[in-house]
Amino acid sequence: MPNFLYEEPIKSLAARLVAQHLGGVAPKATLERIMRLVVCELRRDERNASPASADDISEVAPDWAKAAVLRGVQLHWFAPCPLAVARIKRTMKSLYVAYCDTRAQNETDLALMAAAHRLFQNLDHMTFGDLEAKAKAQSRMRARVARRRAEAAIKTLGFCEAETLDVVGGKRWRRLCSVAELGEVGKKMRNCTAFDRPQNRHYGQMLMDGDAEFWILETQDGEPLIELMASTTEKSVLECLGPGNRAVDPNAPELAALMRAKGFYFRRATRPSELRRYVLEQAAAVQREVNARLNRTG
Repeated sequence: MPNFLYEEPIKSLAARLVAQHLGGVAPKATLERIMRLVVCELRRDERNASPASADDISEVAPDWAKAAVLRGVQLHWFAPCPLAVARIKRTMKSLYVAYCDTRAQNETDLALMAAAHRLFQNLDHMTFGDLEAKAKAQSRMRARVARRRAEAAIKTLGFCEAETLDVVGGKRWRRLCSVAELGEVGKKMRNCTAFDRPQNRHYGQMLMDGDAEFWILETQDGEPLIELMASTTEKSVLECLGPGNRAVDPNAPELAALMRAKGFYFRRATRPSELRRYVLEQAAAVQREVNARLNRTG
């Protein structure tokens, strides 16, 4: 560790860096604890040390410095390295936001708030490196919370116009406009649009991108009977299944009414086994094309 001739410039810079980002926000005791960590880090980082020669030690230098020079000890001037100072500034900015996390805005912030409280309660047991790592972890946690909020908000957004179509027997077709609606219907129907597996999330993406439209046939009591997915551009029916992925009679009058009204048509059979075979065939065709291209370039 460098032997600095004067400590005052180190303490002065540390106080400015802490006050610049946390002054007027955190309590005085917290600021002092953080400043001690910053002082230790500035003192420890050799990039902030500039060797002082024996000629630099004047008569007004402290007695301990004169004695150290006589013993051959290398003393240093404090010359803050811009990279070292920038690192501390980044950590102070993260700490400012972390301190804001100690004030929960709603119930979804409770875990974030608890983590921030632990960070500031354990300052006396940290090095600056620990503080930097904890501040980064808090930032990552905040980003995850923000991402979950954004995803939840997106799920409730409507990505198309709400439409309904009344059919025989008091039943009604209803177009699903949000990812949240699609997921709820999937749970009731016990099918893939429930998003219970990562590989099923493409259904929601297709709705958001406008690649497919989803319709649900319901009874007067809101019980789902048929879920239909059709291509937005081609109007071909991609899937049409009942609860638990049961097959649907393609000649059912309720289904025929929606097909006529929206211009949908069946391009392929809608049984799960046949749909799976179709998907596998398409995947195999794509793989063959990829292999052919690799052979040509090889």
